[in-house]
Amino acid sequence: METTSSIVKFATTAGPRIPAVVLISLLCVVAATGQNLLVNGSFEQDVVGPGITWHVQPSGWVVSPAGDAYLVRGNSGRFPPPIPFPDGGQVLGVMSDGSTISQGFSLASSSSLTLTFWDAHETTAGLNGLSSWVTIQNTADNTVVATSPTFQANSNDTWKQNSWAVGTLPTGNYRLTVRLGGEAVYDNFILESSALLDLVATSLTWDTVNGGATFQYTVNNGPLQTATTAKLLWASGPTAADIIPGAPEIVTQPIPAGESGQSPVIRVAASYFATPPTTRTPTHVLLVLDPDNLVQESNENNNFLALQL
Repeated sequence: METTSSIVKFATTAGPRIPAVVLISLLCVVAATGQNLLVNGSFEQDVVGPGITWHVQPSGWVVSPAGDAYLVRGNSGRFPPPIPFPDGGQVLGVMSDGSTISQGFSLASSSSLTLTFWDAHETTAGLNGLSSWVTIQNTADNTVVATSPTFQANSNDTWKQNSWAVGTLPTGNYRLTVRLGGEAVYDNFILESSALLDLVATSLTWDTVNGGATFQYTVNNGPLQTATTAKLLWASGPTAADIIPGAPEIVTQPIPAGESGQSPVIRVAASYFATPPTTRTPTHVLLVLDPDNLVQESNENNNFLALQL
């Protein structure tokens, strides 16, 4: 058995569907849970005494210029932050407008990212330095791959939560940088990562006992949000490029929305293979998941398996 390495769109003639009630059962639904990629996003480390503590820097973050962002505990000081804080007992204050904090993170697979954080105006401070925004760089070549809109802290000394749907980033190493407003304070940065769903063709074999063939697939990081299909197709070789144009599909198996995990063993009777195409001699049967590209996946290269005739 061989796996193929690319996805191509192809035209085929619709074939029979295997009755779903016989061949497939609803699998348990397990939601893909988000993961916070940032360390010390709530600025609780290191713990400081009451008031503005200029010399204590937030663990896990790089401050630039060095020392221009600092930890604040409580609401004492000349420009105290509004209380209560969104999370914990400490927040981040800023000395100069345009200072930055940054932190690296890694993605083990293509993931959808969302950033949330809180900002507020320092009470009694001016109103000129309330703007912030965020960039994400790929550290392999230092290119900026995502830039947030500009966020403006409230001028009435109340906390406001900001949210940015970053989008999808591939596997790699990155650095998140926050440009800070000089008259604002910040709390509870959360960069949530949710791995994209992945359909995986896991087996395709001839059934030497009952005749015909069997196949299975897995829905990772489910449940599946969009219904799709699995198809068995005639091919003149082991890759997607070898699918015989215009040949009738051997079979179409629905993959319903809501499915997650390993599929049951799907059996395809020998009668489905009784009439191969005559326009080109097939040498393989291909299992193709999501042939119409309805599902955005973390890996599109594991949707195929080939079985030699």
